[in-house]
Amino acid sequence: MTPVDVCPQNLTKVLEAAKKLGCGNDDYGKNQYLCLPNVNKTSLIEFCYKGTLGLQEKVSEGKLTRTSCVGFLSGCPESPFITSDFYKYSACQELNPEHQCYKFDPHCPPKNDVETNDTPATICILVVYIGLVIFFIALFCILSFCRRRRKRRRRQFNAEDIEGEILKDNQEENGKRDPQLVDENTGHSEPDKSRKRIETREAKGTSLEKLKDATLKEMKKLLKEDREFTWLKNAVLSIMHCIEIDTETNDVYKNMQDVLQIGTRITQNLKQSISEVKATCTFLATVLQKDQYLLKNIKRFDDGEEYSELRPARTLGIRLEERLILSSTFFTQITEDTPSNMIDASLQIFSEIETVNVLERWQSDFEQYIRTSNVESAVLATILLNLYCRIAMLHSYVLWQVYCIKQSHNYDQSTTNGVFEIIDRCHKSSVNMLECLEHPKVDHAVFLTVFHITENGNVEYHLKSLGIKTHVVDESFYERNHYIQCKNLPDVKLQIKKDGSSIWGTTETTDYGKFRFESVEGREMDNICYIRSAHDDLTNHYIQMKSDGSCRIVKNRPDQGGKWKLVQIMIHNHPSFFISSLDWRGKFLYIESATEKLKGEEYFNMMERGLWKFREDFETYM
Repeated sequence: MTPVDVCPQNLTKVLEAAKKLGCGNDDYGKNQYLCLPNVNKTSLIEFCYKGTLGLQEKVSEGKLTRTSCVGFLSGCPESPFITSDFYKYSACQELNPEHQCYKFDPHCPPKNDVETNDTPATICILVVYIGLVIFFIALFCILSFCRRRRKRRRRQFNAEDIEGEILKDNQEENGKRDPQLVDENTGHSEPDKSRKRIETREAKGTSLEKLKDATLKEMKKLLKEDREFTWLKNAVLSIMHCIEIDTETNDVYKNMQDVLQIGTRITQNLKQSISEVKATCTFLATVLQKDQYLLKNIKRFDDGEEYSELRPARTLGIRLEERLILSSTFFTQITEDTPSNMIDASLQIFSEIETVNVLERWQSDFEQYIRTSNVESAVLATILLNLYCRIAMLHSYVLWQVYCIKQSHNYDQSTTNGVFEIIDRCHKSSVNMLECLEHPKVDHAVFLTVFHITENGNVEYHLKSLGIKTHVVDESFYERNHYIQCKNLPDVKLQIKKDGSSIWGTTETTDYGKFRFESVEGREMDNICYIRSAHDDLTNHYIQMKSDGSCRIVKNRPDQGGKWKLVQIMIHNHPSFFISSLDWRGKFLYIESATEKLKGEEYFNMMERGLWKFREDFETYM
């Protein structure tokens, strides 16, 4: 094995190096020349591998060791690759020997020493990058200067208004009707000029109101269904109310929902007539410059608990959030007076490609987690879903900001429609991502019992912005008594023994088999409740599960093991439920037969005897 400074970067160089070392081919005709990091990641090694090449990445004492590059900031292939193709992925050979790590690993610290052998390409890229940074800083300063100048003019204008009003008040207070002072240059009296200024100011104050009216008129014409228009109208009125009462800026993330709800109605209903959506874009472009809707005022992402497996995703999420906020901040400097070349320059700083790719990768990881039916994977899926929803909302928000700027500034319709196509694609991806919550499946049972909407605000906001409703048990359900019947054993129902000591399966139908579900305050959206007996003599007796899965009846609400989550699934268009313990995650109510006790079982056993129907007086209620 020979240490080298750099590995071949193309097939021609690989073949030349292989020839020098005298490397042959393996059983499948793959060239056996390899150039890989050593196991300590202190140097690159070239050698002829004598075995059959597979999906490997590092070398130690003649043996190849697999290392995943998932989580690299860039350069990691989308799928596993054959080792002989190492030259195609330079990120897997870029090392930081000082810290013994890959340069593109987000955990890898930057090198302390300054290298003096930079290539011309590296220097060129650095110069271009610095130039772009300077350009955008200058652009931001120019836009800020223009905006401050406009505000200064407005303040001067308002000061003159106040002066005129004070003069008028003094005249009225003194009971005098002084002759009107006439401006020597214009011939107009001073009160007349002040009155005109006041009228102009009032007109500007009502401009947003006029845009609101124009938006509702436009949407009333374009939206065919009254229900869709009502939904959009409520979002518009909520925005106006938010601005009128001067909602604090710490509610920006919540305020975003109304803007995105309008976007959802447009995306779902007006794809064919999107070019006609003009007044609404002008309205939104104005709204997005209000303090209550500025992303720079948003509370930043909470890094939360430490999960090493998701650390790269969290790091990437924080970086994407900052980039989206920065882009949005540039866009808010754009006004109707901003020159088109400055608008073009501002829009060029926003690149949605990386965000789209990251969201798609997270979606793929999430789907894999929820298919793995264990609690640990369900926890990871929950964290990743929350992260996805936050970045997806911010991304959609900025995309709509770009679209409204282009539409209200009369950009070429083809480029404007191109932005809308990206919006539509991202909308569909988010809907697909949240389908497991809108249409639950038995296959995702463990995740559905670990995940709770009330504990994941980003998901809750995104569901609302997309108009997606999850199944929430109706209040009237909690007001009635129910029999709990095993779906796969139709004759078997749960029943408490007469002495109130335990709960079993039975084929009998008595009042000891009636139960009442009591909703846990604040957890209604999660369908979390207690289950107690509805028998007159046992009304304070509740079902409790212990940590080992055994179930019993206890007096009064138990502090632990007494809360249950109800998850509804549709099987052949008929509703069924699985019931899981809130405290003992991953355990579901299960019964073997009519002569067995109720108990808690893992997911795989639950599939056969852990699905339930709730009946009221033997008529299916849910």
